[in-house]
Amino acid sequence: MSRWTRRARLVLAISAALAITACGESLDSDNRNVAPAETGKEGWPEKIVYGMTPTDEATDMARRYDPLEKYFNKCLDHPFELFVGTDYNTMIEAMRTGNAHIARFGPFAYILAHERAGAEALAVALEGGDSPIYRSLIITRKSYGFDDLADLEGKKFAFVDPTSASGHLFPRALIANEMGISSDEVDDWFSDVVYAGNHEASLLSVLNGDTDAGALASIATALVYENGTWKLRPDSEFADHENADDFMVLAESEDIPNTVDAVQKDLPDSLKKALLACFEGVAEAPSLADFREEMGGGEGYGFAAAKDSDYDPVRKTAKALGMSPEELLEQ
Repeated sequence: MSRWTRRARLVLAISAALAITACGESLDSDNRNVAPAETGKEGWPEKIVYGMTPTDEATDMARRYDPLEKYFNKCLDHPFELFVGTDYNTMIEAMRTGNAHIARFGPFAYILAHERAGAEALAVALEGGDSPIYRSLIITRKSYGFDDLADLEGKKFAFVDPTSASGHLFPRALIANEMGISSDEVDDWFSDVVYAGNHEASLLSVLNGDTDAGALASIATALVYENGTWKLRPDSEFADHENADDFMVLAESEDIPNTVDAVQKDLPDSLKKALLACFEGVAEAPSLADFREEMGGGEGYGFAAAKDSDYDPVRKTAKALGMSPEELLEQ
C-alpha cells in the first residue's frame, strides 16, 4: 500500500468520524433537489472526496470546514468527505489518480491541475457577494507626480510576498509587459525592490514614503471603489494617516480570478450539476451562517459558476513571467 493511500485512508477515517459525530444535527433547511429522479446518480463515486490544501493545521482545517462537509452530505444526499492534503501537488495527484473528485485550487495551481489531471473549473469564490474576480493595483502618492508606469523607472518599489498572485506575480508581469522588459529585468529596472510581507504593509510603505510605489490587491479591506476611483475606506485603520488623501492608483492588472473549486472532467454531468447547485446554495444555507462569518465574508460569502477560460489571464501572466505553473508554485 502506497504512503499516499495510507494517508488518504487515515484522513478520510478522521473525516468520517467527524461526520458521524454530527449526524444528529438537523440540516433539512439545506436540502436541495439536485439529483432528479429521472437521471438518478448513475456513475457517481460511492463516496465523493473533496480535497483541500491546508492554510492552517490540518486539524483546524477539519474543524473549520466540518460545517461545509455536513452541508454537502445533506445537500447531495450522498456520502461526501473532506480530505486535507499536504500541498497543491498532493491535491493534483489525488485528482489525477481518482483519490479526490473535487478540489480547491489557487489560480496558478488550477492551471497546473488542468494540465496534469484534467481538472475542470466548477465554482469560483465570491468576495463579499460581489465578484469572482479582483485586480492587482500599482499604488503611489499623488504628490510624486507620476503619470504612468514608465515614471517608476529607477524608483523604489514594494511587492507583497514572492508567492502572492496579486501582490507580486501579476504586478511583475504587468510591469514587464508595459515596459517591454523580461520578468528577470524588473528588479533592476527599479532602484530597489522590497517585499513588505502583506498587503497592508505594502500600503503603509507607500503612505510613509519608504517606497515610491507598491503593489496592493483590489480586495484589500482598506480600499473602497467609489465613482470610478480607488480610495482608502473612511473607516479603515489608514484613513487617519497624514498622507491618506495623497493615495492614488497608478495602474491596474487584468482581472484575476479567485480561488476555484474544480472537478474531475470525467465525472457524470448529473454530479457536476448537483455539486454546482450546492455551491450556489452556500450563500443562503442557514446551517452555514457561522461558517460564512468565519470565512470572512459573512452573509456575502458564496460561489458562482466558473469555466476554464476564466483562468486564461493566469496563463497569460505565467507566459509573461517566462515561468511554468510548476515554477510559479515554487516561488
